[in-house]
Amino acid sequence: MTDQLVEDDGKTYRASINHPITAENLEHIGPAILDMVDRVWARFPHAFGILMSDYFETDTGPIIFDPGIRPTGNTATALAFHLARKLTGADAFASLFQVPTGVEGLTFEQFVKVIGPLAEPDNLVREGRVVFPWGWNPLQGFGMLIGVAPDEASFEALRKDVLSRDYTRR
Repeated sequence: MTDQLVEDDGKTYRASINHPITAENLEHIGPAILDMVDRVWARFPHAFGILMSDYFETDTGPIIFDPGIRPTGNTATALAFHLARKLTGADAFASLFQVPTGVEGLTFEQFVKVIGPLAEPDNLVREGRVVFPWGWNPLQGFGMLIGVAPDEASFEALRKDVLSRDYTRR
């Protein structure tokens, strides 16, 4: 379960916020998801994979949009959420954020030298926070990272920490 965040233009994808998959979080959309699954299996009884969809909240309830068996751009972020749960035993806040370093030619390896232990999965256990690569463009020195922290406030502090670093010293 994620909230898809878009820019003010209503089209440009910014990030996703992953939520724990609990009965309470699924209560409002659960019946629509089960209906979608029943319809897919009725038409394709041997279907196998990750069934995903988007939905919109309306005054009359959720409307399922774009169902399909596929990974999405959020798959890696959702897996980071589950890895955090496995390593720590607790639900965490996982979301994407952009890292425009302003340093052309900065490789991911050089970036990791600056952020140090924040790029190590074991840092989830040690400090409760970590960043994973979602995508990196070394020509621009620009990346999308998956940040994982105990809660939204801790995630925001992690994001600010990563963005405040000096990437010009390599």
